[in-house]
Amino acid sequence: MKFETSFDFLKALVENNGVLYNKKSTRFLLSNNLVLDMEELLKHEWFTTEPLKDKDPVEAWDNKQKCTRRIGFYDAKNNCLFGFEGDRKGAVYANYQKLDNVPEWMIEAKESLED
Repeated sequence: MKFETSFDFLKALVENNGVLYNKKSTRFLLSNNLVLDMEELLKHEWFTTEPLKDKDPVEAWDNKQKCTRRIGFYDAKNNCLFGFEGDRKGAVYANYQKLDNVPEWMIEAKESLED
């Protein structure tokens, strides 16, 4: 299922979990009587960051890895990293984060990635 906005995603998530939703408001009443305010929630980093695109330079790591991360290119078609030779059969990690400062070598290496 594809959603146009983060709000649509959360609305479906909440509605499918037996939660009351007031269509005139942006608030949800959760089953434990907590109120979820969508306007506040949508300000959260999880909704404001852009999704990763194919061939984005990223760092990747698993939750168990506390002292190491791998730098590579994100393969959006397979939800993993590109392999060491630039093929689309790389390793899968639990976490991916787009690199803010891309090393010069990565700019050149991006040209050799498989389409």
